[in-house]
Amino acid sequence: MAHGSKFHARWVLSVLVHPGRVFRGLPMPGQMGNKNVCVRHIKVVKIDLEKSLILVHGSVPGADSTIVTIHPSIVD
Repeated sequence: MAHGSKFHARWVLSVLVHPGRVFRGLPMPGQMGNKNVCVRHIKVVKIDLEKSLILVHGSVPGADSTIVTIHPSIVD
């Protein structure tokens, strides 16, 4: 795991090495992925009431089997 490899654990670096702060972009441990994301301009293709499905054209963020909230857009 040398020669500039970034494929290793996210170790905690000593704060004494840095001048009283953590530099932006350092691979430090922390929370990842617990944020709400809003995606706009997604078109609803089809609504299947029998199977309780909503088919959309575009990407939906998040992992599989997560809850997705759909709000109507504001039409001017």
